[in-house]
Amino acid sequence: MKEEKITILNMLQEGRITVDEALKLLDAIQGTGRGLPETEKAIDEKLTRFTQSVDGFTKDFVSKIEGAFKDVEPKLKKASKKVVEKTAGAIDQVSKSLNETLDNLKKYEDECVEDECDLEEDIEQTINELRENKKEYKKEEKKEEAKKDNKKEDKKDDREN
Repeated sequence: MKEEKITILNMLQEGRITVDEALKLLDAIQGTGRGLPETEKAIDEKLTRFTQSVDGFTKDFVSKIEGAFKDVEPKLKKASKKVVEKTAGAIDQVSKSLNETLDNLKKYEDECVEDECDLEEDIEQTINELRENKKEYKKEEKKEEAKKDNKKEDKKDDREN
């Protein structure tokens, strides 16, 4: 430490540094702390700028992700709606076809043999099962949509926190 002090004083004597610079250097090597506040300020400023930069990046990133989800969401809703509509339409067609078959069987009811009449009951039961399946399918679709909406709300809440 003694050699450092002599070097600083020699630099001052030679005019390579000013008196203020020499005092700062001497304070720094002695650990008096006079030079530290400026160093702490510099570190605080750099830390503040870094934090601001990270905050800006985060906000920009979140904004871009939200924009991407906003673009995709309507497309997914539209596609799932089409799937539900087409499935419901197919079920309706099958149901209509079975109803027609049932109506035809009822026309010939008088001619049926007792065992053949059981077939009519089986068809009627199948139609009822198809109707129930259709109702259950629609309920499940609504539950899935509600789950998706809840997940979106949870993600949005997480991003806001």
